[in-house]
Amino acid sequence: MAQYDSGMPPKIAPWLAEVMGRERGGKGWKKTELARRAGIDRSTLDLVESPEGNPTVETLEKLCETLGTSLAAVFAEADRRRRAGSPGKTKPDPEESE
Repeated sequence: MAQYDSGMPPKIAPWLAEVMGRERGGKGWKKTELARRAGIDRSTLDLVESPEGNPTVETLEKLCETLGTSLAAVFAEADRRRRAGSPGKTKPDPEESE
């Protein structure tokens, strides 16, 4: 188990953002496509995939259902990555500049 300076593990948001972006990328979807399919605003998806994001459970459920995964699986992967160390930088998204 990793040791943390404060004794508490860091917030999971950066790792959650990374996992959600990778799930979307694994489908080959751009942000606009996933947002449309999930019935959410593109700006909401931008926040979900941002390390500073704080998405609602409802939004995460919509995204997970659309991506064909579970909320439990996404959080488990994010937690595994968090315990392993710093979140990695995902590949640049061509829509990031839009």
